[in-house]
Amino acid sequence: MHGLMMSDWEDAEIGRNISISVALKTPEEAKLVFDKLKLGGVVETELAKQFWTECWGSLTDKFGIMWQITIV
Repeated sequence: MHGLMMSDWEDAEIGRNISISVALKTPEEAKLVFDKLKLGGVVETELAKQFWTECWGSLTDKFGIMWQITIV
């Protein structure tokens, strides 16, 4: 893992008021983490190339935690 960031959301409902962002070194690492987190969860944006990075995606895991996975 290259980096970890947590952000709180002021107007989010209780239990969905935090987002965790994980920055990994390779697309393969990002895919491995993303695939594990999406089991039983809901994918908001599938892991894919974006204009700012080669790989980024977002999801809510089975516990209701919002995640953003990227590479740097």
